[in-house]
Amino acid sequence: MCTKKFLPLMIACVAGLAACGGSSSPSTSNSVALAGNWQLALTKMVLGNPSTLRNQSGFFLQQGSVLSGGLMISGNCAGVGQAQGKVGGSKVSITTIQSAQTIALTGTASTDGSSMSGTYSLLASGCGTSEVGTWTANQVKPLNGSFQATFTSVLSGVVFNFSGSATQGANTGASAASLSGNMTSPNATCFTTAVLSGLISGTSVVFNVQASDGTPLGKIWGTGSTDMSTITANYRFINPQTNLLAGCGGLDQGTVSFVVQ
Repeated sequence: MCTKKFLPLMIACVAGLAACGGSSSPSTSNSVALAGNWQLALTKMVLGNPSTLRNQSGFFLQQGSVLSGGLMISGNCAGVGQAQGKVGGSKVSITTIQSAQTIALTGTASTDGSSMSGTYSLLASGCGTSEVGTWTANQVKPLNGSFQATFTSVLSGVVFNFSGSATQGANTGASAASLSGNMTSPNATCFTTAVLSGLISGTSVVFNVQASDGTPLGKIWGTGSTDMSTITANYRFINPQTNLLAGCGGLDQGTVSFVVQ
């Protein structure tokens, strides 16, 4: 009799728990998605006026509202710091800890997760001085696709072209991600084929240039647009221990522009 008496009450309780969120399933986060490669610019304020600009760049991972990653820090006490942060809706707080300094960022993110801005405070720890200022950040799209590259030698004035492709490695939450690729040229004097390997952090790009057998040929370094459709760079080809660069006297240097498709 007792079982029959309390059965309707038990059913009502179970139904009430389900309706009120008694389930153990996690709730859906409404935080802006910020995982990816970022370029940050920090502007120091001196007596209320903007002064020194420093940069940070690197990658964020995101799990729900929690951010983690690694950032390269430029300026005084340059180095790599570990970043931890939180996202609540569009509000963002990120702290980068490096041996010489701790940088705390607070601000807001755009609804599409493509940009952030706010204020920061830097606590010096054995290097430089503490400071405050404002910051902005833009998410950088992955460097993936085919490209056309125009090289202009500052030594000979010769212009030559390469075409190729580049692939960006996975986001591991480090301060940089790997790059790989290849390129060929119909008219280059130094060499006509090359293998590329390198790193990207924010908009900064570095390619090591190698022959197909792994022999180092030189380096390309530069800055890309945030959508990685263009890269403006410098190059230097030099390896006196190989005849692969004999066509340009063993060395060459100049500027290069990439158009990525």
